[in-house]
Amino acid sequence: MTDTNSSGPEGYAYFLDYDGGTGAVNVFAAVTNRGLFGDNTERYTGAPDEVFLHDRPVDTAELEGFGAVFSRDNGGVYWTGADLNCLGPRIPEAVARQLHPRLFERIELGQ
Repeated sequence: MTDTNSSGPEGYAYFLDYDGGTGAVNVFAAVTNRGLFGDNTERYTGAPDEVFLHDRPVDTAELEGFGAVFSRDNGGVYWTGADLNCLGPRIPEAVARQLHPRLFERIELGQ
C-alpha cells in the first residue's frame, strides 16, 4: 500500500506505535526500510513512493525515522530505528497528526 501524503512532509510513512504496557499511543514516521543508517542506498532516492525498497522484505526490515522517546501519549521524538513487527498498522497522515502532534513539530523543525 502506497500513501504519499502529498500535503505533508514528503517521504514519510506513518505507523501506529502502541505500547501495550502503558496504553500510550504514538506514531512512528518511517523514511526507509534500509535499516538504521542504511547499508546500500544507491537505489533509494527518498521520494514519497520509494519509502520502502521492493528488493528488501518489509516484514523483516528495520525501519529508520522518527519515533517516540517515552511510552506516553504524544511523547517527545527522536531519530531512531524500529522493527516493523513492533509497530501497528500503517496510518494516513491526517490520523498521525491527530495522534502525535509533537512528531510533526519535530519533523517541521527541519529534522
